[in-house]
Amino acid sequence: MINLLPSEKKNHYQLTSRVYFIISIYIASIALIGLILAGMFGYNLMSQSKITNKQSQLDALNSQAKQSNDIVAQAAFVEDRLKSASQYQDKEKWDEVVGAIASATPTTIQLTDLKVAADATNKSLITVTLAGVSPDRRNVVLYEEKLALNQSFVGPTIQSLAQVAGTTSQQFSFSIQFTYQGAVAQ
Repeated sequence: MINLLPSEKKNHYQLTSRVYFIISIYIASIALIGLILAGMFGYNLMSQSKITNKQSQLDALNSQAKQSNDIVAQAAFVEDRLKSASQYQDKEKWDEVVGAIASATPTTIQLTDLKVAADATNKSLITVTLAGVSPDRRNVVLYEEKLALNQSFVGPTIQSLAQVAGTTSQQFSFSIQFTYQGAVAQ
């Protein structure tokens, strides 16, 4: 077979076909890179969606765990209080103690708080703190003296006595503390 094309045209044709081949490889490479980037972008979006979903589930589980821990802590607190109350109830007849306090309380004094706590150094001693309001200081002092007459109420002392601010009539808030020992003497 004889080639009748001049060699310049032949070289130009070969060069042109090589350039088209390189350009087509370049375009195919760009298209392939574009497809890979699109795939990576789609995978990234799906991964972010999964991560967000898992994070929200984790936050919900953490919230439930915190609520459960709070409930357990409250239950433990209530159980501890019940044990303490049963210890006090087993040792003393608290209805008689409260009755003795009530009978010693003048009608002009209004009790607002009654706290009972075991002594920190001696668990057999029980500290009782009474808080309330009175129209005058004299009634508080008389109340302290009346509590001192009961042999089971040892060392009643006035812890605080202050005029209540902002009331239309004159009132004094007070707290009296004493140690309770044994059976109530009438």
